[in-house]
Amino acid sequence: MKKYKENCWVKVVFANDCIYEEWDDDREMPICYKCKIEYANCSCPGPTQDDLYEYKGIDGVLYAKKK
Repeated sequence: MKKYKENCWVKVVFANDCIYEEWDDDREMPICYKCKIEYANCSCPGPTQDDLYEYKGIDGVLYAKKK
């Protein structure tokens, strides 16, 4: 899993930004484009983790930082 520095703003990963393997015809297992593991198991910040991250938008892009 990819780890981030403590007070570093990182781009939020949305499910619709994920990639899918060629064999995944039903698109049931999205892969995070940043860390290359299953989206449900990746440690990249998602858009709805308010309990773990604070968010800010910059030029239409959402960023997160650990609380």
